[in-house]
Amino acid sequence: MIVLFILPSFRKRLSTWFFAPKDRLWLFPAIVLLSYAGIAVPNGRWQSGECVLLAIYFSYPVAVYWTDLFRGTSASLLDAVLVLAIWFPQEFELIDPRWTKINGLPIPVGVFGTVILLFVLLTHEERFDLHVPGVLKAGELRSVGIAYAFLFAVIVPIGTQVDFVALGLNHRLLGNPWNSVLLFPVIFLTVAVPEELLFRGWIQNLLMTRLKFLPGLLCAAVIFGLSHLDNKVVTSTHTFNIPNWWYAFFATCAGFAYGYVYHKRRSLFASALLHTLVDFTWVIFFAG
Repeated sequence: MIVLFILPSFRKRLSTWFFAPKDRLWLFPAIVLLSYAGIAVPNGRWQSGECVLLAIYFSYPVAVYWTDLFRGTSASLLDAVLVLAIWFPQEFELIDPRWTKINGLPIPVGVFGTVILLFVLLTHEERFDLHVPGVLKAGELRSVGIAYAFLFAVIVPIGTQVDFVALGLNHRLLGNPWNSVLLFPVIFLTVAVPEELLFRGWIQNLLMTRLKFLPGLLCAAVIFGLSHLDNKVVTSTHTFNIPNWWYAFFATCAGFAYGYVYHKRRSLFASALLHTLVDFTWVIFFAG
């Protein structure tokens, strides 16, 4: 489904189908809950409370549109409400998107539902271009490589100095060959694409409609950085507790690079590829 959303024509058709008639929007949370039941029940992790939370989580954005709850208010307020409603519950782990495991690796299937919901809503809005091309061109790959080298040159020396970055292979993860194979596409599909869709496709694009390029890029990067304050990091020499200001700083630097690549190349997948490379490097090579 996510790969199909590369195609603008597919995104448009599906979004139009869900909104015409508008009552059809309620099929979306119903499909997600059926998917949850189909995955959770056979795996023995069905929880009624979790199902109720998922129902509320996916129904709220639908209810906002279905009831025209913010009719007459600015589009920016509607965006802010929906961003908070979609982002915060997962950011603060009010819901758990990890419904199953493959070879011991948690697969957050629930994230896919969030991604598809974002695609449907953003395509319906038509206030900004999602920048989701089908093929990464040579120029985009070159921009990704340059941005990756820039981040490596900035983050690694500073991170090493403050003990946030510690060189060392992740032997626990590499001990299972399948995990090594799955890790890159899993990061791309379950972390990079959802976060790039939210922070660049929605938040940065929204800020760019109100601010000039550099202020909009900086604001989006800072918001992305601050979203990492609640991430605890433990290295072999130091523990970075919450609020994790060093993580927020490094994530802001990364968010600036992701946002620049996204804006310069008009490609969500280019920024998602850069995001994946950074996270993959962190998980595999800086586990010390």
